[in-house]
Amino acid sequence: MRDILNIYYKSVEEKINRRYPALPYQLAQLNYPKNLLRYDSHWGGLESIILNILIRFEVPRNNCLEFGTEYGYSAVALSNYFYSVTCVDTFERDVNAGKHTNNYNELAEGLSVWENIQLIKSDFRYLIAGNDSEYDLIYIDIVHNFTDTYDCDIWASKHSQCTVFHDTQSYPEVNKACYHLAEETHKKFYNYEKFLGLGIIV
Repeated sequence: MRDILNIYYKSVEEKINRRYPALPYQLAQLNYPKNLLRYDSHWGGLESIILNILIRFEVPRNNCLEFGTEYGYSAVALSNYFYSVTCVDTFERDVNAGKHTNNYNELAEGLSVWENIQLIKSDFRYLIAGNDSEYDLIYIDIVHNFTDTYDCDIWASKHSQCTVFHDTQSYPEVNKACYHLAEETHKKFYNYEKFLGLGIIV
């Protein structure tokens, strides 16, 4: 079964890279943060390139905003580098992750040991409406379709120095949204192809 999935993801990656080219993101050294949650997350592996991104693009480390939290793996990874990490999620239904139960209370209790992480139970649309706050980095991992990703992207690009997106390799619509956003905002779109893909727009 795993071999079949690997073949599928490889074919998807090849189609994505042909249609929506990005600058390849390459790095010589991986740096793992000290604090991480211990479970098999789809975000596993990406925690090792956060520091490289922050240094390479000279991203300040005051505040980070995360759209799409799931079980908190990426939130904890980011909390190693930012004074404040705000996590926005409905905590109710994620059709891509196969999760259909409200896990807000459970997650809030589990992440309470990290004082610099704040959870907000909300749809991203409600949070960005009329919100003029600025963030050093915004991370997006929401419903993986073009419209929602693009709508969130366009707001994020105006309110952050650096915006990153998960699943650029596994979901063509996410890659497409990143490509068009970079074209329209005249920013650079980098793609790290490992671990289901991480798009970086600066």
